[in-house]
Amino acid sequence: MGKEKEPKKTYHNSVIGSQRGSQDAVPILTYGPKTNYLKWRRELNVELERQFGLLGRCAADGEYYDPPEVNVDEYDSDDDEHGFHIQVLHQRIKRREDLIQKLIEDRPKAYAYVISRMSEESREAITRHEDYLNFSRFRDVLALINAVQQFHVGQTFGDEDFDREDAYRQYHMMKMGDNESLLRYKERFVAILEMMIDRGCEVPVVSSQVVHFLSTSATRFQPIVKDILRKKRQFADFRMPRSLLEAYDELVHGSLELGIKLNVFGSSEESNSRGKVAFIAEVDEVG
Repeated sequence: MGKEKEPKKTYHNSVIGSQRGSQDAVPILTYGPKTNYLKWRRELNVELERQFGLLGRCAADGEYYDPPEVNVDEYDSDDDEHGFHIQVLHQRIKRREDLIQKLIEDRPKAYAYVISRMSEESREAITRHEDYLNFSRFRDVLALINAVQQFHVGQTFGDEDFDREDAYRQYHMMKMGDNESLLRYKERFVAILEMMIDRGCEVPVVSSQVVHFLSTSATRFQPIVKDILRKKRQFADFRMPRSLLEAYDELVHGSLELGIKLNVFGSSEESNSRGKVAFIAEVDEVG
């Protein structure tokens, strides 16, 4: 006798938290094969920016807003006989400090709002994230949003054309956040490629993958990327990274030389050999 098929798991998403329903532009996020993640995320991006301004842009930008530094080098005491310019300078610095403090103070509020727009099943899913204890403790709303994506983007929507379009969209929207480790971004990048293969998408050639991976890395890695491009322009025999693994290694080695943190929290996880071996296997799988 053949092996009996296991009953298909169904999800009955429980609506908890905010009960405003249709009065809220952001629907309650559901979990499972018929997740409404795309609509949820689209509306969430708009609503977070509406409610929290510059902080809320993190959902669409993939990183927290960092107010520009005040250029104190422009100040010249010889041209400020009455002290007017120094007062203006102090006011600019104070406004920037106040804005930074406001952005930090609003993070728990934004975090609570995102949680309130998630079903009980979606909340339970993100507790399985490896960094859950960390980002939940500090109410890191950007890390929460990234975790939600990780546990919902692999769900299909029952229509092959729609699923493929969704996969292409997710690939082109890939961007490393400034609070994300290089290892974590690498894993997300490969996961998207694997999803594209599973959904029958035409996967970009490896050279395009390399360029996309490098160009979408966090701001702190961009000096390394610019140096790679400079060498390509100046030296005819310069060899560009030819695989995702080589691109990853370029960022790791360049970070060590320039003293750039691979992980903003100071973790040494990128040096974990098991992670590298896994990446080699994953790259082989995606071609």
